[in-house]
Amino acid sequence: MSRSSRFSTSAIAVSIISAIALSASLGARRLPLDGARGRQPGESTTARVRAWRAQHEPQILRELFDLVAIPNVASDTAGIARNAQALTRMFEKRRFLPESIATSGSPVVLAERRVPGATRTLTFYFHYDGQPVEAREWTNGPPFSPIIVTGPGRPPRA
Repeated sequence: MSRSSRFSTSAIAVSIISAIALSASLGARRLPLDGARGRQPGESTTARVRAWRAQHEPQILRELFDLVAIPNVASDTAGIARNAQALTRMFEKRRFLPESIATSGSPVVLAERRVPGATRTLTFYFHYDGQPVEAREWTNGPPFSPIIVTGPGRPPRA
């Protein structure tokens, strides 16, 4: 597996968590996005979302690590089923109504969260099935063992 393929798999996982976290924060009652309710004077929506993310970083990373630790090789139907189940639970946790649709390949996981009075629709697309991996090509540990690399030449941490 090439270096870009390893990055791509990580980027997909980050996108999944980011999309779920963003969609949860956009619809959460604790983080109102309309009017001045719960807002500090001059505080932007972006600042509130960033503050929420910083406050919840340990939980966000734990959930990301748990997801990335599930093998997602497309030909591994049991691993793909575990990924679809994990995504379903993640959506349910955020009050979405998920549905897993069987296909000839990986199941499609759709989730909807209806918000009364919403005037716009926000849609995310991502795929969660990956390509086969060669463990010997991974330099910082085995595949599906998430780590954080803080910079070049610095040791990774779990």
